[in-house]
Amino acid sequence: MDITKAAFKEAMKPEGYKKGDKFEDYVLSLFSASKKWHLLKRTQDYDHNSQMYEKSSLEPDFRFKHLASNAIINIECKYRASLYNGMLEWCKREQLIRYKDGDKYNNTFIIIGYGGQPNNPEKIYLFKLSEVKYEKLYPSILKDFEIEKGCCFDMKNNQIIQQSESESQKALFNRRLEFVKNILKKK
Repeated sequence: MDITKAAFKEAMKPEGYKKGDKFEDYVLSLFSASKKWHLLKRTQDYDHNSQMYEKSSLEPDFRFKHLASNAIINIECKYRASLYNGMLEWCKREQLIRYKDGDKYNNTFIIIGYGGQPNNPEKIYLFKLSEVKYEKLYPSILKDFEIEKGCCFDMKNNQIIQQSESESQKALFNRRLEFVKNILKKK
């Protein structure tokens, strides 16, 4: 009975929310792959908010802590399947105003998935909220913010930087090797 109820709930969820959830899961995988971040908060999902709307859902989708620097960042995820009138409308005007008002520490980043599927977009764009002034962006502007698919994230000089998966795995291996060496030195 519970499985049927869950399947019905999922089927009734608006398509935009399904895509958003899939893209958020994809973005979360990019942060978790590097092992350099701690997830502090994820906003409530559609099911939770359909019962009683939680005001914190207006905040960015994620809050992460970078383990090496202790920097706290916010991430807002947006997936768009296509352009509208030759532009990518990543948010509405009132959302942009709300995001900027809430970005007191200049620590909010936007990650946009474009084309393909939400869990495997054709292109990914990453920019700091303070770097954009408009809710609609031309593709010629977006190309400056494109990042590699399948990359992992790190942080340097208060900016998110991309790290290839192989670099991330190599760094993890080196940390583990250093840990083992330290244990052996103590013996």
